[in-house]
Amino acid sequence: TVIGLILLALGAAWFVNGATEIARTLGVSELVISLTIVAIGTSLPELITAVVAAFRGENDIAVGNVVGSNIMNLLLILGVSSVSVSGGLAVPAEVLEFDMPFCLVTAAICLPIFWTGYRIERSEGALFLLAYAVFLVGLVLEAVGSPWAQPAHQALYFVVAPLAVLVLSLAFWRQLRPSPAVN
Repeated sequence: TVIGLILLALGAAWFVNGATEIARTLGVSELVISLTIVAIGTSLPELITAVVAAFRGENDIAVGNVVGSNIMNLLLILGVSSVSVSGGLAVPAEVLEFDMPFCLVTAAICLPIFWTGYRIERSEGALFLLAYAVFLVGLVLEAVGSPWAQPAHQALYFVVAPLAVLVLSLAFWRQLRPSPAVN
């Protein structure tokens, strides 16, 4: 386990350093690097853990891994990082304009999913994947200065989010209505 953790840390560092260097060579901002390459690179072990646990029927581990990781990232990692540097961490305005509101909306959308039948259905998982894909496309379009960046962000707010609310509302309504009597 210790050797595995050491190799995991080395592999993650090499991945993040290599990907960051490539992105900087291409002229991409550090915020975009951190929201895409670094986030994906550091989350791959969590993804693999959750998928393996789900295939093995260990749903508690799959869900707990994701929820625990988010709590740890927001509270422990952000807390330690901000305490470690003099003057704290500056939050880029772009994060407050788009990324953080998107994060909050995503967290809010999770609540009814978790409470409807206490399971995340495939259609709901597909909805998460669609939202993430649109989010990544929007970031990449913004990074390259494409005029399509703003429409991609608007698609998240005015297409994906309302679609998610509709799907979740229907699932929640199905959960609340009484089931037909069985004879």
